[in-house]
Amino acid sequence: YISVTGVQTCALPIFFAGDLLTRSNTTRSGATTIPIGWRGLTIDAGPLAERLTPGMAVDVMANGTFLVEGALVIDVVKDGHSTLIAVPQERVVAVADAASVGLAVLAIAS
Repeated sequence: YISVTGVQTCALPIFFAGDLLTRSNTTRSGATTIPIGWRGLTIDAGPLAERLTPGMAVDVMANGTFLVEGALVIDVVKDGHSTLIAVPQERVVAVADAASVGLAVLAIAS
């Protein structure tokens, strides 16, 4: 029995730069990699998920503020709205925190 203190704030999977993403640890797509210095995490893209494809650039926002401009879509589960995105390492905690409480939203970047 191990005693744990604190509160878990994020139950989203976080991948590390260079991790191999496969059918067994992501969704339906084949293998791809996250750019070096970036991290991968899932986010609920809602209805926008149907318009997203791997390789697209998206912006991540919360409360009217850009958390990441130019995040990379790695994979999309269109039926569940979950989207695996890659973000710069220094922004992953902010994005994961916002996503865990339903505040993070995606916008298609131009």
